[in-house]
Amino acid sequence: MKTITTEKSTSHIGRPPGILLHAGAVKTDKGALLFLGHSKAGKSTICNLLATRYELIADDMVHVQYRGGKGWVANNINSYMEAREQYASSKNKTNGVPIHAIMRIYQSDSVNAQQITQKELCFQLTNSILEGIGQSCSYSGFSALHYFRVVAEMARDLSGWSLHFTKKNETLSYISSWLPK
Repeated sequence: MKTITTEKSTSHIGRPPGILLHAGAVKTDKGALLFLGHSKAGKSTICNLLATRYELIADDMVHVQYRGGKGWVANNINSYMEAREQYASSKNKTNGVPIHAIMRIYQSDSVNAQQITQKELCFQLTNSILEGIGQSCSYSGFSALHYFRVVAEMARDLSGWSLHFTKKNETLSYISSWLPK
């Protein structure tokens, strides 16, 4: 199914595979749930709410990369310098939580989720990268082609969702019962 991996797509620039996303993430029994959204969308809010039941991976920046047999994984790494150091370490070869789903979040008066298209997921991932670039100068030197290649690969491999959530426990209950199959 996978013909291009990020290991190949980044090896020529001497950096670890993957990208930094302006996102939050929690670890569920089925894998990581990533939450995308603009600043003040509620990434930290939903992560903190879900952290009462699930392990918090990160609530602002998430490093995502392709790890062969593990597929796409999420790490709490805040810069490419830190990612390079971790990737060079042999113990990091198994780190990362396999990603189960990616959700674009919206605060709302009710809780519901709808699957989004690959094209919409590409758009939301690209926005997340651009927000991350605004918060970090560690992206200098990376080409736009690299970003778009990784985003396209992720959108082909992972499911994307639009999640409307409240700041109440009903969100926790909904996520727990709803987790995409």
